[in-house]
Amino acid sequence: MSDIFESPAFQEFLQKRGEEIMANDDEYQFINKKILSIEKGFFPLLSPDLMKKYLEIDNLTFQLINRLYFLTTDKITINR
Repeated sequence: MSDIFESPAFQEFLQKRGEEIMANDDEYQFINKKILSIEKGFFPLLSPDLMKKYLEIDNLTFQLINRLYFLTTDKITINR
């Protein structure tokens, strides 16, 4: 029998619930808008090579946050 926590439906539920929480969190929205505002003024200053490096760091940061989320939900809050 497959593990419910690994099912695509449960993963989709988690994603949608996370998006719902973020959309309704004022602090999250404030921080996100501030980041977007800084990026808007920052990107034109970057050479193509620096832009590529920045986006790589941004992507790795996103992966790290997702990994942390997985570790805390899978290893701490969900008892199997």
